[in-house]
Amino acid sequence: MPLTPVQHYDRLVEIDRSLPEGTPLFKEGKLAGLVLLGSRFLGETGSRSYVVPVDRIAALCSRLEAGNEPATDSTKVVPGTAVPAVIHSVQDKDLPVEVAQAKYSAAQAKAEDDVDIRYAAAGAKVARAEYEANKKASEEKPGSVSKEQLLELSLKCTEMDLAVELAKLNKRLAGEDAKIAKAELDLALLRRGPASPQDLAAAEAKCNVEIAQARYDAAMAKAGDDIDLRYATANAATRKAEYEIAADLAQKSPGAVAKERLDGLLLKCKEADLAIEKTKRNQRAYVEAARVAKAELEAAERSRDKLGKHRLQ
Repeated sequence: MPLTPVQHYDRLVEIDRSLPEGTPLFKEGKLAGLVLLGSRFLGETGSRSYVVPVDRIAALCSRLEAGNEPATDSTKVVPGTAVPAVIHSVQDKDLPVEVAQAKYSAAQAKAEDDVDIRYAAAGAKVARAEYEANKKASEEKPGSVSKEQLLELSLKCTEMDLAVELAKLNKRLAGEDAKIAKAELDLALLRRGPASPQDLAAAEAKCNVEIAQARYDAAMAKAGDDIDLRYATANAATRKAEYEIAADLAQKSPGAVAKERLDGLLLKCKEADLAIEKTKRNQRAYVEAARVAKAELEAAERSRDKLGKHRLQ
């Protein structure tokens, strides 16, 4: 629903609607901010909420990643209102939760989005239709479509088919990112509320396992993926066929194909072969990354189990 800012402060934005704390707000399809004060603190009957702009959230994330403590805010509001004290007491305590909520909301939205899959599927249909049309024209009138053009159109079909597979893989990986964001949100919520050191340590161990599991699953998905290799192989086959067609024509009709063109086609063949080798190296790196992720998962599980045994004693 569209929300119209009615007044800007130094650090917060007031909107003319009461919303629950943690509600993500979007503008033109992008995250614009999170409700910091709303129906929970200002009352269900209120007609306003105070929003943390997304740039503040991004700045906080940068400080946290750098290991710095969040800076103390000096938020300015309308003189005479009691809201500033509430804002100050809540923001240092709750902002990490709001950041985690924003990350989870964004990750979940990406995980549920299938636009890339549908777009790739549509592109694959178009590529296949174009190839079939040109192939039919070539059969009906030989020479109307060159062999090189048909090869390129065939490669395009392969590329678009693989794009569908890649989009599905990316959606799966986005799902693993959403699991990580959910674990981080659960932990942030526990840290905000009253919890004993033992309960907090147990929750952290549990979240660490969930995060490590998601990272391992993502690493295994990448390690088992051969989309890039299949495309590189298809591309190399196309370049080799192009060169052979040109070389055969040059042999049958001297001067029909310039030497520079033959040299260029041969160079493309070599580049395509190198691309295959590079893809194989990347694949080996993904496999190694999966091994590391498995080791991290096992370490997290051991820490969780060890903590659980201590709590039972």
